[in-house]
Amino acid sequence: MQMRLIRPHHHQPQRWANGLGVTHEVWRDPLPGWRLSGPAGDELAPAPEPSPGPFLMRLLVATLAPGPFSALPGLDRWFVPLSPGVRLDGVLLERGRPIAFPGERTPLCEVAGAATALNLMVTRGLDVSTSCDAVAGTHLVYALGPARAGGWSLVGGDAVVSRAPVMCDGEVVAFSVAHEPRGPTPPSAGLAAAFEAAVIDGVQGLPRPAWVVTAYNPRGDLLDEAHNRARFSALCEQLHGHPWVPVVGRDAANTWREPSAALFDGALARRLAIEFAQDAIFELTPDGGRRVVWLDHG
Repeated sequence: MQMRLIRPHHHQPQRWANGLGVTHEVWRDPLPGWRLSGPAGDELAPAPEPSPGPFLMRLLVATLAPGPFSALPGLDRWFVPLSPGVRLDGVLLERGRPIAFPGERTPLCEVAGAATALNLMVTRGLDVSTSCDAVAGTHLVYALGPARAGGWSLVGGDAVVSRAPVMCDGEVVAFSVAHEPRGPTPPSAGLAAAFEAAVIDGVQGLPRPAWVVTAYNPRGDLLDEAHNRARFSALCEQLHGHPWVPVVGRDAANTWREPSAALFDGALARRLAIEFAQDAIFELTPDGGRRVVWLDHG
């Protein structure tokens, strides 16, 4: 399969894991139980039953209902409201704009009337970018309205799945998902310099060793302040029962600031930083110094 068009009537309805809503599976990879059909083989038709078992990624359209999300341990979730008036943990989300968070998080969903959302769920460790040509792997294009992708004219609800980069135009949401887990890659010179030059306010007098972690701007993706605050709140929820001190990371000119947590458990700091897709954490050493600890997301 190089490229396939998936129409809404191919989607398979399933209940949410928590039973509070309905979802329609658009794509699953690996994809047991699906077959090619049509005279040109250009559309994907589902088998009668949903495909069970593990997966690298799933693309779903969910009918939303008020209440908490299901916990999805070991997965990362990309959530795209398809309707206006959707809030997660009180934050009003923009229609068609993806946000990412770990599957263990169970935000409270609020909706203003009937609402749907697109969900991409991937096995943790896979690189995901919000374009259709950024990485080698699987490229997913979902039409929000009239669009073109892979040479097809699309209407809202159509999807294109491809193993090769896809040219797309119009009102779409696009993802590229790598097939191989991320390995330890050296930081760029610019990223390394930014970490080395960062200032951390609030660490004076702290017991050492300590480790500083944030949830802001996962893997360098610059999110707006509302989404970053929601991510940091989710991180703080996981610190319940663990000693920690609020600190702030910033640049010397104070042009950016990232609320952070100073922890006294290095393993916990590393786990949370990976879960919240951070490139590195700071270790505050007993001699009064500090070092940048780069993280392996493989």
